[in-house]
Amino acid sequence: MVDLADQARDVTVDAVGPQSLTFVELLKCLRGAVGARGLILPAPGVLFPAVTWVLGRMLRDTLLTREEYVAMASGLADSTAAATGTIRMTDWIASCGASLGVRYAHEIDRHFRPGPAVSETDRP
Repeated sequence: MVDLADQARDVTVDAVGPQSLTFVELLKCLRGAVGARGLILPAPGVLFPAVTWVLGRMLRDTLLTREEYVAMASGLADSTAAATGTIRMTDWIASCGASLGVRYAHEIDRHFRPGPAVSETDRP
């Protein structure tokens, strides 16, 4: 993206890594990286938005909107473009496993509620 900043024209570039995982493959990889033993059970996709809505209400957050789910399930998040990234998702998850899920990142607080100013040295 930095390389494209100097261009005068608008361009669209897919952010694509060298690996594509199914949802179940992603869950299994995450489960292994964090040392969880939870079961991954099949469920009809139609239930997913309702479950994430209920969990979101319990957390007072938005986990996944129905529109996001429909777009993802329809393949709109998939890409046939050549990889623009170089790190495999499974390698990144394995390298970060010890820190994944340690702290909850509240979507609404992070992106929509004003909070204290963050200095450049505090940014990840």
